[in-house]
Amino acid sequence: MCENPKWASLAILDFHDGEGFLIETLTITENNCTLSGAWSFKSVSAKDFKSVISDRLLINLAKQTSFKPRDFNCIEVSFTSFLADAAEKAAQTNQMLEEYLSRNEKDYKNFMQIPPNERKLVPKVVKKKLEPMYLNDWTFEVDEINPQSTLITLGKQDSIAGTPREMVHLIQFSWLTKHIIEKWLSDESERSSKRYLDPTFAEIRILPKTWFEEMQNLKINR
Repeated sequence: MCENPKWASLAILDFHDGEGFLIETLTITENNCTLSGAWSFKSVSAKDFKSVISDRLLINLAKQTSFKPRDFNCIEVSFTSFLADAAEKAAQTNQMLEEYLSRNEKDYKNFMQIPPNERKLVPKVVKKKLEPMYLNDWTFEVDEINPQSTLITLGKQDSIAGTPREMVHLIQFSWLTKHIIEKWLSDESERSSKRYLDPTFAEIRILPKTWFEEMQNLKINR
C-alpha cells in the first residue's frame, strides 16, 4: 500500500429526470483540484458508464435511484466527514502552535535566569515571535440540494452563462467540491511550511483523514 498517495480521483454522480445519470470527475493532487470531465448517460448500463465511474471515490447525489456504488468499485464519501476532519486538524494545528510557544516561553525564562556570564556555557534560547497560522474556517455546511447557496455563502462564482439546464446542479456542486478541496490543500501547504510542527503531521495529505483512508482502501481493492 502506498502510505501517502499523491493523487486521487473523485466522481460526482447526479440524476436528472428525463436525462438520466450525469457524472463529473475531478483529479486531486498536492497542488490543485481540477474538473477533468463531464458525461451524460441514459442508464447505469450505458456503454462507458462503468469505465467513467469505476475505481474512484464517489459523491452520490443520485441516492433515490437504482445505482449501487459497490457494483462499480466505488467508495462513497460525504462532506460531513470531510469538514469534520478538516476542522479537527485545524484545531490540532493551533493547539500545537500554542504548546510550542508555551514551551519556548518557559525555556526562555529559564535561560534568562542564568547569570549572564554563564549563559555562554549553555545553548542559547531565543524568544520566538511567530506569525499566526492562516488556516481556513470549516464551520459551514454543504447543501447538496442547493449548492448555489453554499457557493454564494463562501463568496464564489455560482453560475456561468450557457450551462445546459440539466447540468446546472452538477456543475455547481462540482465547483463547490473543487473549492472545498482546494481550501484543504491550502491548509496543508500552510502546515508543511512550519518547521515547529511534527514532520509526519505536517506532511501534505491530499485529502482529510476519512477520505484519505477510503482512497487507500480503494487502491488496495483494485
